[in-house]
Amino acid sequence: MNIIGKENSLNLKQIAESGLTLEFHNETAFIPSYNFGFIGSYDGSILTIKQDLVIVSLKQPSLDIKIANQIMNITDENSVIGVISNGLPFYFLSNLM
Repeated sequence: MNIIGKENSLNLKQIAESGLTLEFHNETAFIPSYNFGFIGSYDGSILTIKQDLVIVSLKQPSLDIKIANQIMNITDENSVIGVISNGLPFYFLSNLM
């Protein structure tokens, strides 16, 4: 698993130190930090294989067509893309798939 984030991101630092807890309805899953490769900022050339799961967590103004195209370059028809963002319109990625 790879984590991509801003250099010096407090969230990225916390995941690197403590791992990540995901909560789904009534289930909780913990992923220890040693399971992640920490990439830092993504420039479109780092990942060469398609990702099974991409979770995008950005403030809406940061999520532009450049980011959307980068997401599409690392995913395929079997990938799951989860978007966690404040103010993001529900149709943002619908025309790119």
